[in-house]
Amino acid sequence: MDTAQMNIRYKYVLCGIPIGGNEHHKWLNEYRAVYTHGCQGSDARLSGLGWASETPHFLHPVPPSSGSRYDDPEYESKDSMAEVLSLPIGPYPLAIDPEAERFWGILFHEACWTLLQEAAYPHAIDVQTLKKVCMSCPQRSNLVDWGHDYGGVFERKPIWFGSLDTQFCGYVSSKVNGLSSRALQFDPLDIQGINALLTDYLISQQEKAFCNSNSLEKLASASLKLSDPFSSLPREILDMICLLPSKDVYNLKLASRAATESPLPQPFWASRFQYGFEYSYFFEVRKALANRAFCGYARPLYYQVRERIRASEEPTTLSQVQNRLRIWKLNFPLANLLIAIGNGRFGGASKLTKKEKDLLEKRTKWHYAGGRENDEDELIYGGRVMHSRFIALPRGFTGAYVSTVEMGARKWVSGIRFVSLDGQTRELGYILDGRETYLSLPKQTCQGFRLAIGERVYTGSRCLANLANYRPGLGLTRGSRKEASRKGHILWTFARSAFKLLSLGIPIKKGNKQLSLRDTVSWLPEIPPEHLFLNQEQFSDVKHVQTGQYCQGKNEIGNFGRYDIPLDHFCFGGPRGTYLKRIVSISVYSLDLVSPGADKQMSVQAGIEVEYGNPESGSTIRKFGNCGPFPSAGVHPLHRERKITYHINGAGGEYITGISTWETDWPKQRGFCLYTNYGQMLKFPEARPEGYGNVTTTHVKPTDDMVITGFYCEQGYQLGPLGVITDIKDPSVREVSVL
Repeated sequence: MDTAQMNIRYKYVLCGIPIGGNEHHKWLNEYRAVYTHGCQGSDARLSGLGWASETPHFLHPVPPSSGSRYDDPEYESKDSMAEVLSLPIGPYPLAIDPEAERFWGILFHEACWTLLQEAAYPHAIDVQTLKKVCMSCPQRSNLVDWGHDYGGVFERKPIWFGSLDTQFCGYVSSKVNGLSSRALQFDPLDIQGINALLTDYLISQQEKAFCNSNSLEKLASASLKLSDPFSSLPREILDMICLLPSKDVYNLKLASRAATESPLPQPFWASRFQYGFEYSYFFEVRKALANRAFCGYARPLYYQVRERIRASEEPTTLSQVQNRLRIWKLNFPLANLLIAIGNGRFGGASKLTKKEKDLLEKRTKWHYAGGRENDEDELIYGGRVMHSRFIALPRGFTGAYVSTVEMGARKWVSGIRFVSLDGQTRELGYILDGRETYLSLPKQTCQGFRLAIGERVYTGSRCLANLANYRPGLGLTRGSRKEASRKGHILWTFARSAFKLLSLGIPIKKGNKQLSLRDTVSWLPEIPPEHLFLNQEQFSDVKHVQTGQYCQGKNEIGNFGRYDIPLDHFCFGGPRGTYLKRIVSISVYSLDLVSPGADKQMSVQAGIEVEYGNPESGSTIRKFGNCGPFPSAGVHPLHRERKITYHINGAGGEYITGISTWETDWPKQRGFCLYTNYGQMLKFPEARPEGYGNVTTTHVKPTDDMVITGFYCEQGYQLGPLGVITDIKDPSVREVSVL
């Protein structure tokens, strides 16, 4: 066996706990697979129950039929089992051709599969949809990234400084949300006491019914009539009470004597085990209450279950309950997502008509916003393109419905439904009823979108009308980078994964001048307003951030393949420079990095700090980048930290009038110098290093009617090459000298 094959690691996609190799907890060794013949196969199947006495490295033998088990007599026969490889969606190089005629699949414990089925009940799990959704998610450290941390089990950190993409970094600690890491191994299905409680309760009630020569139904019915004043209330009011959270009902009883003295109806107690309530993960009780034999006994069951959880002196029982609750919280949103996709509509044409294709090839080119399509690490980041869809739009429409799905703490866009002036709709992607948000627009041509992008997929959008009128509101959360795709109409397309919108494109006329940075790269925290000038002609990093390369490559500007780190912008001067007179100092945190055995020291500029004489936005200090003081370990294992400060007489009329940036070719060393109208030069670092190869210098000096109000750059452990933001000068800003 080729040792490189060991790189294909097992995946445990529903709970985060490894499969196999546990002699004390049988459930960890039992697993199933949703697999296909061939990596890209569309005919997904559910395997039988397999057994892993040792932790598998890459081959997972399972019975091919879902009804078969590893302990069946015929299981050992070679013809009766399939060796499944984990789908190649991990960050490791593959030793086996993904297109090889083998069985490929996703793996999960049998107990986790049972909980997923119960979370979806009465709907069945569509294994084809499950496989596609799993393949479309990012892959981190042999774990499928569903958007959560597996119930607090794993820690998430940025892949590198400045990156919005994260990776799992191992177990958080010995305890996870009060649950020891050892307790994570307890079987979530075999909860001591719950099944025994149901069995004993049923037997005892049957004995009472037999002794009284009455059926359990009649006994329950009589007790309801004698002690339940709610029985005389209309059915609608009873249904409303059953929809209230237990906390709200408790508060109602505290506030009302009448409510306190009135016992709650039996349907209310039964509803506490329904989906969305506190004990929904006890599916055994929910199923038992659907049995007529338990009619009228929901309340005592509720209290006995609660008592056994709270007062249990058996640590094993408590750990089993906690582990089940953890896995239930992971699988319940996934089950809802699979149901929603199964009930949804998939809109858009799979290809263009010949007339549309000829028109586009002759007159237009595509401008995309979103993730990467052809990239070596596309499988790591969940950027697998599974579908491409096109729709033609009229020149005007009144609004759009945006469908979204949630997993963990994240929200993604799955589809868009456009509403035209005549009331007709055009659908693109998965349209999920009940999960739509309406974005209204005036009756005019839509000019494009502003998009919030997280983990290379869309988390929200804004419709733009005439480049100005847009309405926020779809998942534009703090920390999501923003990107624009606009200046076009009539025909739109997007490439997408199984349930997330991956990219959105619009046609633009050929021969157009180079698209602006504002429209082709991702930004934090927001896209700079239209009235600000970015001076991209003098931005030394423009080709890099637009194409993902340091030199002009084959990538069409604005197409896939751009560098992943967004541009961050920092406006310190206020509208038209009106805050400049408040500035009293500008500081830069500089890190002198030293490598053992190296004969050179490299100084990097990590962050900028601007101090104001009067509070600005509630503070006299505004920071950009990584500002100290840093922990003792620092952002680099060996560094010396310095804070370089220059004082500015803002009240006296001093302000920045120009900037020069420089960068060496290799090793990379960069810095900048700010010039003021008082003739002061603010150098960071104070001296340019020698012996670092060729130096590229860029100067930016605004015209007399403009003023520098901010910067933008990529952020890592150091600031990237600075771009300059300028605005029309306010009359209060003095007209003084230049560079």
